Amino acid sequence: RKFAFPHNLLNVEVLEELGNCTPDIQSLFVKVSQPSSSYIQTVGVVYRPPNGSVECRQLFRTICCHLQLLPDSWVRILGDYNIDFLEIKGTSSIGSRFENTIFSNGLTPVVSTPTHARSNCKPSCIDNIPVNKRY
Repeated sequence: RKFAFPHNLLNVEVLEELGNCTPDIQSLFVKVSQPSSSYIQTVGVVYRPPNGSVECRQLFRTICCHLQLLPDSWVRILGDYNIDFLEIKGTSSIGSRFENTIFSNGLTPVVSTPTHARSNCKPSCIDNIPVNKRY
């Protein structure tokens, strides 16, 4: 599906092949462009419910498949992954495996401070925005 915004400032195309909706992960990706520019940005949003699969095999499979289909530049993936980027320990933790998946596909998480904090809980970084080399 393609959408044109008011005054033709932006064109947005939903990338159906990257959309996903399961009990463990939900995602939507769009390609955003301006009619007067060759600049094309790919933006994704990913949500992993806190009660999603503990093993997260589906999450990693889905993310890897998505990343392989994305262009080499101008990509942002905004996410509520419910995987704490501040709890990366060793190579077998879910956070470490997820971070390695992101890095091995040419992206870098840009958030390194807590994104979720409550007075009675330990701060965590469960929301992040991996971007690739052009940002």
